[in-house]
Amino acid sequence: MNNTNTMTVYTATFTTQRGEQREMNFIRPSEAPAGVFPMNLRARNLQPGYETVWDIDRQQYRTFNNNTVVGFVVSSTRDVSVELF
Repeated sequence: MNNTNTMTVYTATFTTQRGEQREMNFIRPSEAPAGVFPMNLRARNLQPGYETVWDIDRQQYRTFNNNTVVGFVVSSTRDVSVELF
């Protein structure tokens, strides 16, 4: 399934568990239009500052750690294609 929609995309640089810095472009599934993501997303028990996001470059769910952000999380609006399974 492929959905292209105009969405808010967040971009942030963060420190990985290995201590490396990585930039990620992601959307929050909770902010996506209806029908983009399955309604039966499994609820996860995450530590404070962590959230499940959709990495638009890797086309997969990732856990984003807001506690390790380098600089700021910036947002923009753009067309995004989400390729699910």
